[in-house]
Amino acid sequence: MNRTLITAVALLFATVTFGHGRLSFLQCEHLENPIGVDSKAPRLSWRLPDGVTAQRQWEIIVGTDSSAVARGIGDMWSSGVVKSHKVIATYQGRA
Repeated sequence: MNRTLITAVALLFATVTFGHGRLSFLQCEHLENPIGVDSKAPRLSWRLPDGVTAQRQWEIIVGTDSSAVARGIGDMWSSGVVKSHKVIATYQGRA
């Protein structure tokens, strides 16, 4: 995975929020702040906020511009809304 994607993933983690509080323990390939990732399809995971026991859906937006990602626009990848209780996803965008 190239440096741009690492930056994009970092921006994603920095801007991710949850309807009832901020997500925590954001990870890429089981690392909190990876310097580099060797996978073209890294696994992304998160923890729900305290007091939240389940989620119904999630969406991941990845981009190189943090302000655009915060507005829901990603130039690298968008998962679309995924109806799932799982707190792990696989990046499927461009490397």
